[in-house]
Amino acid sequence: MDVYQQLDTQVATKNLGTEWLSSGAYYRLATSTYGNVVFGNPQVQTIRSYGQRTPHALIATPQQNPNVWIVGWEDQNAGGNRTFNDSVILIKKVPPSP
Repeated sequence: MDVYQQLDTQVATKNLGTEWLSSGAYYRLATSTYGNVVFGNPQVQTIRSYGQRTPHALIATPQQNPNVWIVGWEDQNAGGNRTFNDSVILIKKVPPSP
């Protein structure tokens, strides 16, 4: 079962600019190839369970760039190691073409 069985709904808290992704991922995101994506420090996000369901994704938007979403997944049952960085996808909103 993938149930979060704690009384407190707070599963994890991540400082998105320093302790969520690997140093290599932060480096790549900050390059022009990936859109110069940088999270503010501290930019903190709390991941919570709802209805005792274990969350498996963290969706974050850099404060300075609301057109970018970074989605990170936790790959293990029952919250696993709660890194939420086992698979990470960059989504960038682009304006419609004229």
